[in-house]
Amino acid sequence: MRGSKTANLAFDRMPVPAANILGPIGGGLKVCLTVLDYGRTTFGATCTGVAKALVKQAVEYSRTRYQFKRPLASFGLVKKKIARMSALTYAMDATTYFTAGLIDSGVEDIMLESAMLKVFSSEAAWLILYDTMQIYGGRSFFTDHPFERVMRDSRLNMIGEGSNEVMRAFIGAVGMRDVGMQLKGYLETLKHPIDNSKNFPLMFTQLFQRLQTPKIPIKSSELQPQAQALAKAVRRFGHAVIKLITYYREGIIEKQLELERIADSAMALYTASAVLSKLDGSMQVHTSINSTDIDSGKLYCQMAMDTIDQNLNNLFSKNDDLIESLSDKITGIKSSW
Repeated sequence: MRGSKTANLAFDRMPVPAANILGPIGGGLKVCLTVLDYGRTTFGATCTGVAKALVKQAVEYSRTRYQFKRPLASFGLVKKKIARMSALTYAMDATTYFTAGLIDSGVEDIMLESAMLKVFSSEAAWLILYDTMQIYGGRSFFTDHPFERVMRDSRLNMIGEGSNEVMRAFIGAVGMRDVGMQLKGYLETLKHPIDNSKNFPLMFTQLFQRLQTPKIPIKSSELQPQAQALAKAVRRFGHAVIKLITYYREGIIEKQLELERIADSAMALYTASAVLSKLDGSMQVHTSINSTDIDSGKLYCQMAMDTIDQNLNNLFSKNDDLIESLSDKITGIKSSW
């Protein structure tokens, strides 16, 4: 990665004096994982900065580059790229500030939030870079432009500090852990109804609340359609999680294709929440907010809802068994090894 002074580092039988040991012996992993939470948050900032620069260059080039006697920006497929790039960049910026705000407010456990930010921002930046290079065409490979270097260095974002595949499995499994423990408690209560009868009211109240449509605290009337769509998506997501855990129970940890869909839906909910929070906050503070920001935020919210629909509609995909069996034949390695 030429944009970073990253190098191999190895220790071979190196003694560490007692005075140089920080914390309890064997406690280093926890420190490293905590540091990764902050590092993954900086991925959001880095990728957002790159995305903003790319959008600026892509917009300028699409306005000034003519093909068939008309600017590139006048073609529908280019319009689609420009609009999507703007929406993704706004969402990256909003989610980065949203996650950093959790850290600033003293929230200690941001493992899930930082993981979602890292996966979303790294992949959004890659898509924005891809679209930028498509708009520039062959000229994007010329070394007087930064794009071939940005592409080489940006590829690491989806690998470093936890590959996005590992992060998706983590987001899905850990994110559903509390729900799973709660459902397990419900089942234990139902097995002994007489002994646990006093717990029934609280149990059913908690379950009822989890399955209800939440109220999204958005003040701006202009954003109410987006807030209502988000609320319905949250409720649908809750149903999907409970359905998945009830069906697979502890076996869900090995169902990575389903976990991926849950993780992608969770990231869509988280990023859309950040976008609405930023838009609503800006509308309350500024009387004349940039209309481009409003449209970018609204477009991203619709993109997020589409992502949720796509993943939850195919939560139990008929193709999963075929995908895994084909891979097993090709590699000779079975999933249940």
